[in-house]
Amino acid sequence: MNRSSMETPYDRIARDWNNLRTDFRPGEKAIFDQILSSLPPKSRVLDLGCGTGRPIAKMFLDAGHRVLGIDESVSLLKLAKQRLGADGAEWRYGDLVEFEFSDPEVGDFEVAICWDALFFLKREVHRRVLENLHRALRPDGWMAVTSGGSANPPFTDTMFGVEFSYDSFPPDEMRALVSGVGFEIVKADWLELPAGGREKGRYVILARKRAGGGAVT
Repeated sequence: MNRSSMETPYDRIARDWNNLRTDFRPGEKAIFDQILSSLPPKSRVLDLGCGTGRPIAKMFLDAGHRVLGIDESVSLLKLAKQRLGADGAEWRYGDLVEFEFSDPEVGDFEVAICWDALFFLKREVHRRVLENLHRALRPDGWMAVTSGGSANPPFTDTMFGVEFSYDSFPPDEMRALVSGVGFEIVKADWLELPAGGREKGRYVILARKRAGGGAVT
C-alpha cells in the first residue's frame, strides 16, 4: 500500500462507496454460502478488486478463513484495513491485470474472487485476469466472477458524479472464456437482468479449477 499510484475513480468515491456497499445484494450471498459450505478450516481466499472488503472478504474472515485482498484503489484498501483490520487478512495494492504472487502463493488458494471488478477493465484483458485467478488456485479450487451482460461497445457512466468506463463480453462468450482457461462451470446465471439502455445487467459465474489444472486448447 506504500506503492505510489495514480488516483482511480474509486479513490474519488471511496467514502460514498464505503457507506453504500455494506451488505449483499439479492442473489449474491447464496453464491458465497455454497463456497463456504465446502471449505476446510483456515482456507486461503484471494479477493481481486476487494474494495473495502465488505461484504465479501468480511464474510470469509468471520468464518475463520484467511484473505488476501488486492485492489488498485489505495483509499479503498485503507478503509478495508480500518474496518476489518489485519487479523487473518492482508490488503495489498496491485494492478488487477498484472498482479504478481510470491512463489509460495501460486496455487495456494482455495478460493479466487473477482466480484464487480472485471467489467471496469477492457475486455481484451479479461482472459489474462481469469488465467491469473486459475493460476492462483489449488486443483478443485473455487472461482467466482461477475461480468456485465453487454455485447455492445464499451461505454461510460457516472457513480456519485464520477465517470467510470465499463466493458464486458456477453454471457455466452464469458462462459466460453471461463471454460477455456481451465475451469468447470458450476453455476452461471443473472444476478440482475438487463433493463435496456445502459442497464446491461450483472452476470455471475461460479466455477472450479479442473483437477488436471490445464486450460482447454
